[in-house]
Amino acid sequence: MKEILALQGAVEAKLTEIDGKLQQDGQIPEQIRDRHIDVTNKAIDSFTDLGKIAATLDELINRGNILADELEPIAGAMEKIAPQPEPEITSCSHELPHRRSDIEKRRLERRHPIDSGITPPGPQDLTPTKDIQITPEIVDLANKLDNDPVEIFRYVKNKIDYQPYFGSVKGALGTFWEKAGNDVDQASFLIALFRAANIPARYVSGEVKLNIHRIMNWTGAKTPEAALRMLKNLGIPLEEITGEDGSITHLKIFHTWVTAYIFHGYYSYHGNSCAKIHRWTQMDPSFKKYVYRHGINLEEAMGFDLESLYNAAISGATINHEQYFVTNLNEANIKVSLDNYGNNLMNWVHANLPRGIVGDVLGYRKIKENHIEHLHHHHQTYHFDTSSPQMEMSELPTSWRYQANFQMNGFSYDISLPEVYAKRLSLVFVPATVADQQLIDSYDGIFNVPAYLVNMKPQLKLEGQVVAEGLAVMLGSFQNFKSQFLRPWETAWKTTDRWMKTGADYSVFLHHQRISLDLLNQRLQNFSDLISGLPEGKITQDMVEEALHLTGMVYYAETEMHWDIAGKISQVTWIREPSQAFLNRDITVWVTWGGVPVFVKRASVGIDVKRTVLSYSSVTNNAQDEFSWMVSSGSMSSATEHSVFEQLYGIESVSSVKILALANKWGIPIYHIDRNNIDRVLPLLSATDIVKENISNYV
Repeated sequence: MKEILALQGAVEAKLTEIDGKLQQDGQIPEQIRDRHIDVTNKAIDSFTDLGKIAATLDELINRGNILADELEPIAGAMEKIAPQPEPEITSCSHELPHRRSDIEKRRLERRHPIDSGITPPGPQDLTPTKDIQITPEIVDLANKLDNDPVEIFRYVKNKIDYQPYFGSVKGALGTFWEKAGNDVDQASFLIALFRAANIPARYVSGEVKLNIHRIMNWTGAKTPEAALRMLKNLGIPLEEITGEDGSITHLKIFHTWVTAYIFHGYYSYHGNSCAKIHRWTQMDPSFKKYVYRHGINLEEAMGFDLESLYNAAISGATINHEQYFVTNLNEANIKVSLDNYGNNLMNWVHANLPRGIVGDVLGYRKIKENHIEHLHHHHQTYHFDTSSPQMEMSELPTSWRYQANFQMNGFSYDISLPEVYAKRLSLVFVPATVADQQLIDSYDGIFNVPAYLVNMKPQLKLEGQVVAEGLAVMLGSFQNFKSQFLRPWETAWKTTDRWMKTGADYSVFLHHQRISLDLLNQRLQNFSDLISGLPEGKITQDMVEEALHLTGMVYYAETEMHWDIAGKISQVTWIREPSQAFLNRDITVWVTWGGVPVFVKRASVGIDVKRTVLSYSSVTNNAQDEFSWMVSSGSMSSATEHSVFEQLYGIESVSSVKILALANKWGIPIYHIDRNNIDRVLPLLSATDIVKENISNYV
């Protein structure tokens, strides 16, 4: 404490120096000078308070026999002036980012019908909407398909993979890029192609019935119970139909398809001139038949033995069952064992599948293509039995879309997820006024100016364009950025908080479901074009925002590859709900007493995955397989958080998984904590109270 008090003269001298510069610069607005005076007074008051605390402690020490009650006011006074933990730690969410979806299970409900195929086409049947994005890519595809309705329908039917989920998530554009989507998103894509070809088209929705075996083929489930559970867990409204023996024979589901106003032939009257006949024709692009190729028995091919691997791992390790921790697992043995398994697998493949592909090893499915020649034949375009009232729409209702809302001090911005597909969303900070900019310039940048003198305001940007702007706050201070997500047909928003450092750069990365490698390559080419021709070492704001966005795309692409492989092995299918990560070019903030920012310095780049919500199902209805997949997917996601920076930037990086590996290497105990042992384990941890509280809340 005496060492800190000895700095008072140097601190006051620095504050006097800053005051002199402000006066020399002249024309400094009064509010900026007031900021400096306020911080100067706080610093002087803090030193005064610290001096009083030191004097009281000296008096108690000299007297001896200190009572606990006498230390409480001193501790309280110290807490007021001591640096506080960052709010991202103290206001931690109680929900783990990597978690299972809690979407509500829905039963079918009767809905008011809308006459189908009677209302003549209008302009609304040819225009784009939030879900039906008629972009240059979609127009170009329609042209390549000769704007022919049969070719267009055949393309979506035969080339776009079916994914079971509910509502509009990625719209026509996302379905185009990912080559996959549910019934609603595939309908949006088909309608977009039709409208791009000047063919009026609409949505049709209603209750349909399908044989359970066709649904099993459609979803990849291997048992009727697995198919039922899979669709229920995804929030798709349904009812099961059972036979006399209680077995599931059919499912009724709420489904969406398409009706288009297409040419049906010519009409002649008494042999006179002919007129073209157009009719509304219903068609379903999302229902497919699949051919499945089963993979090999990986355990046999690798010679995998769980007991041997376990014994190799614990050789020389310390396992404390009473205190629930382990350390010094034998990583060398684990590596040798895994290398041997990998070599065994490669040798087996070379011997038995010399011309095989990855799919031959892991298994795959492909669409059994339908060679449709006409759209007039109902059995070729629509495979469901339906007797329920149908709804017909030129545009989806808002409640059918996945929606997002972003809030910060001074703004609230709403957008639907299909609207933001393939777009870069960034949060940056700019000087709040001309005077703030001039002050930054006079110090040659924000890394030289006293942070408490400068106010900056947040800007939310969509593909580089400002869509929302917040209120001014001090450079280096923290602001809460609130993200809210609303599922289709639900009313309760799910909220994610993230504390942002004023002055850092952020990519607010929204991931709809899967990364399109074609889209990633296109953005990489755009980034290359962006930086070409710039002077060496020149970094623009647009480059920073795009680099962070691309890093997010690579991160998610890698995790999905790992998840797919683990899913093939575990026989688990998975669907990601819209997820969110924050990638940042960070700053380090130096603060004085009371948390006042003094200086900011450039820091590292990082990723904080805030929301990964998953629906996953065992195709054999095996809960243990689902548990194993979830654990492995979470571990691989964490490992990718450090590996993506090491791969892209060539810098040493860290993640939770890497910290655990380092702890094991250094002999630091790694505890297993659950709700049954938490009361016994928490007291054993050398951690602050706030960290223990966060652990308790998570468990």
